[in-house]
Formats: sequence, C-alpha cells, structure tokens
Amino acid sequence: MLIAELLSGLKYNTYGVNLRGYVSGAASDSRRITFGSVFICLRGTRRDGHDYACDAMRRGAVAVVCDHYLPRIPCIVVKDTRLADAVIWNNLSLRPANGLRLIGVTGTNGKTSTAMFIASVMNEMGIPTALLGTLGCSFGGETLSTDGAEVDDVPAAMTTPDPEILYKTLASLRKKGAEAVVMEVSSHAIAQRKIAPLIFEVGVFTNLTPDHLDYHGSMEEYYRVKASMFSRCKMSVICCDSPYGVRLAEETRKTVRVCSSDAEGVVLTDGGVSYEYEGLHIHSNVPGAFTVQNTMLAAKVGRLLGGKADALQRGIACVKSIPGRMEKIGTDSKKNLDVFIDYAHTPDALEKAVSTVKQFAPYRRLTVVFGCGGDRDASKRPRMGQIASEKADRAIVTSDNPRSEEKEKIIRDILSGVRRFEKVRVITDRAEAIRYSLLTAVHDEIILLCGKGHEDYETDASGKHHFSEKEIVSDILQG
Repeated sequence: MLIAELLSGLKYNTYGVNLRGYVSGAASDSRRITFGSVFICLRGTRRDGHDYACDAMRRGAVAVVCDHYLPRIPCIVVKDTRLADAVIWNNLSLRPANGLRLIGVTGTNGKTSTAMFIASVMNEMGIPTALLGTLGCSFGGETLSTDGAEVDDVPAAMTTPDPEILYKTLASLRKKGAEAVVMEVSSHAIAQRKIAPLIFEVGVFTNLTPDHLDYHGSMEEYYRVKASMFSRCKMSVICCDSPYGVRLAEETRKTVRVCSSDAEGVVLTDGGVSYEYEGLHIHSNVPGAFTVQNTMLAAKVGRLLGGKADALQRGIACVKSIPGRMEKIGTDSKKNLDVFIDYAHTPDALEKAVSTVKQFAPYRRLTVVFGCGGDRDASKRPRMGQIASEKADRAIVTSDNPRSEEKEKIIRDILSGVRRFEKVRVITDRAEAIRYSLLTAVHDEIILLCGKGHEDYETDASGKHHFSEKEIVSDILQG
C-alpha cells in the first residue's frame, strides 16, 4: 500500500516522507516494528510513544506518525494520533465496515447482555451476525481470538478492541460471511477515537450511572463522550429509564425510545423473565429485572430492521444464559443453596443484582461476596459498601483485581460507606472469602459472587493469574 493510501481520510503535514513510497504495515509499539512499516506515536497514561520514535526508526520504520515535528525523523504530523491510529488500521484492513451492518451498544451497564440479545434476534431474522465485546468475538458458533486487543496502559481493556485488532477482526468476519456485527462500545473507545471511521446503522443506549470517573473526570464529561457516539448512528434506540437516557433522546435525531414501564404482565423468577410488549410475548431464560430492559432494546432494534414477531421472540428466547451475568454456577440440594455469579462492578449494577435476587427469592437469605478493582474509579467504593451492607443479609468484602493497589486500602475505601457493620465480614483473599461463604451458608440461602462474572483470572501487582470462581465453587461443593 502507498503511504498516501494509508493516510486517506486524514489531515496531515509531512516532513521528509515520500507519499508514493510503499508501506508494509503499522505498529504503535516500537518493539513490533518491522522493516517498511510506520510507527504511530500514542500518548498513554504511563508512556508517550513519541519517546520511542528513534527506536522505531532503528528497527526499520519508514516514517513516524506524530502530533508534532520531530527533528531528523521522517514524520507525518497529525492533530490526533489516536484518530490516525484508527484511520490507518481501517485503511490497512481495506475498510471492512463498508460491507457490514454495524449495531453499536453503549452504556454503563447491560452492554454485553443487550448486544447478545440483539445478535441472537438478528440471526433469527436471517442476517448472519457476529458479536464483538467484553466476552470476545463470536460468529456462527465459532469464537475468534481478539488477544492483545488492548495495550497495557489503557484502562477498561477488552470491551472494544484497539484499532489494530478491531479492524482486522471486522475484515475477518466479513471474509467469513458475516453481514452484520453487534459491537459493545466503551466510553474509553469513543474518547480514544477507536471507532472514528465507523458509521453505525443503529446505536443503542442502555443507561448511564457513575463509573470510570477517574478517567472522564465528571458525569457530564462521561455523558458527553457516550452521547458523541450517536452522531455516527443512522438510527438510535435509547432506553429512557434514566434522566440521561431522556436527555440523550431529546438531543438525538431519528431516535426510538424504550421504557421498561411499557412492559406489561412482568413475571420474574430464578428461571428468567416473561412479559408482553407491543404485541410481543417475550420470554427470556436470563433472570433479573434488568433483562426486561435489555430484551426490550433488542426487540426494538429487531423491529427497526424489519424483523417479524416470531423471529424477535425466538431470538430472545434462545439465549439460554449470558456468561457471568446472573449465572447460576452451583447448587447444594441438601441445603437448598444456590450460587450465582454476576459481573456487577458498579453501584448501580450491584444494587440491581441484589434486588434481582430479592425479587425472585424474597424469603431466602442472601450473601453477597464482592470487592472493587484497583487502579480504577475509587469514588464508587463507599457506595458499593453501603449497598451491600444495607440490601443483602450478609456481605463479605474481599479483593477483586487489585492490580497495583494494596488490597487492604481498597477494602478500607469500601468499608467507609458501610452503615451496618454487623452484617459485614472482611476476608481479603477472594478464594477464601468464597470458601467461607459456602461453608457457613445456612439452609435456604443464595450466595451472589459479584464483580468478576465471566473472568477466569485475577490481576494483582505481579500480573494476571488464573482464577475461576466456577472452579472454586465446584471444588467446594463436590468436596
């Protein structure tokens, strides 16, 4: 590919660069530079790619994409190197989204579940649809690898892959026969311009509650970033259960509103939800009041795309479970004990998870085991401590991906919000906390493990280690 073709769609100035020269590839890590490629300088939270420009040239780069002139280096100067990163990888991948129908799902909570329901509905409509998000990438029963989708110093890794992986993945899906892709879109991905070259046929908004404020600084900025995605959507489906949803709907053109209060005859059990909505008889196997909102959004997207009632109903019903989302992972019939895991890691998600269990099992004791992630928004920790201690019958505070922070410091932050200390126990080691919760459970109890959900690892100061709550629970119950 010519360098000029590589830069198509960008505004830039060049210094010592032959635009008619050929380029073999690109990289934003100087250690991955190969002869004939370009190096893209990205500013991270800990490192600045501009500091590695000379190293990239020594390794064979033909030019450097940067945001200011670098002496004695062939450079392509752009205003925003993250935007350039997305555009370059889109061009290198031959603009794969041009042949795909894209559905973007954003919001604080519910992205994964909503995206999975939408993809299932679209497949039932006869549209070969792939799913790309927190759980990875899947299409036609096959799971595609998106390893390496995020650089180490970017928070909220894995929801939306970095441009190199994202556009390569879209190209692969298109080659495999996908006609549509349902994508989870994180606020980090929007702010970092990862999706800048994409136009979504439908944009979906689930909700907005406090999270990632360490990154965005305020709820207003968090909202502004989320809202900016909808300028790239031909149509929008917005849940108006919250003030932010109502505001977004008022500010967005070609919008369809969804309100959970429009669901009629809602029945909630530990085996799922059922309700009536606009002539549809909806049943989902995924328990929880939040499933009503998520499935309504999926049904509305299906309707916008021309789906018939039977396809929408089948698409929602055939999602048997969502990994790590109110997923039952163990049962002790002698004690009438059930164990669920849920990815809830924000105050809103934790409160909804606890409320869900209380709704379908109001007379059973509920124990919540949870922690908060390290090197992430610390402002939510006291609120989560308050919710767990007030809403659950028993709360066990433990660790949850502490990363470089001290576990004890994170736990102190959580405890600062606790009002009912008699209901709280601290067990720093998460495996031991799970073991304790199971071994001290009483008859007719539900244990809810919150925070990690589908994750099968834990990240601390020494790195990422295998940690499967499903395996731990299975070993204890079988032992």
